[in-house]
Amino acid sequence: MWGVVDHGTAAAAKLPLDGIQMAGKTGTAQTHNLSASERGDYTSATWKLRDHSLFMGFAPFDNPRYACATIVEHGGFGAAVAAPLVRDTITFLYDKQKAMAALQTFEESIGGTLEERLARKTSSWRSANGLPPLTSTTA
Repeated sequence: MWGVVDHGTAAAAKLPLDGIQMAGKTGTAQTHNLSASERGDYTSATWKLRDHSLFMGFAPFDNPRYACATIVEHGGFGAAVAAPLVRDTITFLYDKQKAMAALQTFEESIGGTLEERLARKTSSWRSANGLPPLTSTTA
């Protein structure tokens, strides 16, 4: 299981910590018989038909102290979605500052924090439905 993270399918789960290595196993649970082209391009597959993404890991691999597992429903390939979540969770247990920096970088790549994205979506929905913008008195 160490090899899966060190140089295998879950290399994206390698911990950004000196001297601490994680071991783990990826998984992908098929929900529907997708064609090869649908499986490789999740944007073309209907959300409810996408595979579930799984990963479980433990660290340090040679003397485990922490174990973590996740299932991301309809998340796709386990190494691409679930494994980084476990990596970041275990990183947080050892180095909160490093984990929060990784979260900030990720959030910037997807358009901001949850609160910022939700505010934009809410504003857009209100505008599209003829409602005034939210103010501190209407929130």
